[in-house]
Amino acid sequence: MICRWGGVAKLYSLKDRIKYSINAGADIILFANQVHPRKVLNLNRAIKIVRELLNSGEVKESSIKRANRNINSLKERLYR
Repeated sequence: MICRWGGVAKLYSLKDRIKYSINAGADIILFANQVHPRKVLNLNRAIKIVRELLNSGEVKESSIKRANRNINSLKERLYR
């Protein structure tokens, strides 16, 4: 599952959007339309947020591992 949150960015914080996406079962989260230089998502910031969510128990490590397995499975099917 791929999740794109552009339409609700004004309603939820970045942390909440990442948390809700992971907990909903998203394997890939897309952050598109980043045209404003001050609002471009830094990958390190996203990774930090995921680590915080894992450490606080707001998302499960098993969710991250499942998403990783799904992505690797897709890559294997695409690149045979």
